[in-house]
Amino acid sequence: MNKEFQQISQYVHSYHVKGLHSKLLKFKTPLLKEFYNTDLSQPSEYYRKLYKERELVASNITLELQPISRNVQEIFLYLAKKYFHFEGQWNISKVGCYVQDEKEFQSVYHHHYLDSSIVGVTYIDPPIKEEGGGIEFNMANTNPTNPFIIYPKPDYFYLFPAWALHRPLPQTSKIPRISLNIGLDTIIRPLNKITNIVW
Repeated sequence: MNKEFQQISQYVHSYHVKGLHSKLLKFKTPLLKEFYNTDLSQPSEYYRKLYKERELVASNITLELQPISRNVQEIFLYLAKKYFHFEGQWNISKVGCYVQDEKEFQSVYHHHYLDSSIVGVTYIDPPIKEEGGGIEFNMANTNPTNPFIIYPKPDYFYLFPAWALHRPLPQTSKIPRISLNIGLDTIIRPLNKITNIVW
């Protein structure tokens, strides 16, 4: 039995990475300084402006913290190569970061189809299920009457197709929810080696 891989749904998979969260926690404070004022008590004016203008992509700040970017890229590429067939040229994106709390958030459906084939995301301090902060998917790419929601856990990497519409849900927790996301762009649509499903 593969303890690393779990098929949550046809197009959403989770991968357990032992010790991942403890590694990421080291970067929590410098990450938050990208989004909050010096005392970390209030979002910066820059970040507030992004929220006000509802620029979800712009609020996904590209990380300049080299160690965490390198760690996330290496783990994501390891998982992509281990569990997917993809031929020809491919390109891995820079790591993006999205932060929300109980007051500031962007719960807007979006996709990454224009620049990726597989999307990966992992979290620092994700809220527990009772506090919200899950990911809502719309796999039919229509307004869902029965949304599919997952609640991220520490030490897990989540992969899904770039075409899948998804959004972060609001939370009641005051602890910032930090997501680190990345994408892999392939010429030919990737095939999952376990499920034999093309993404």
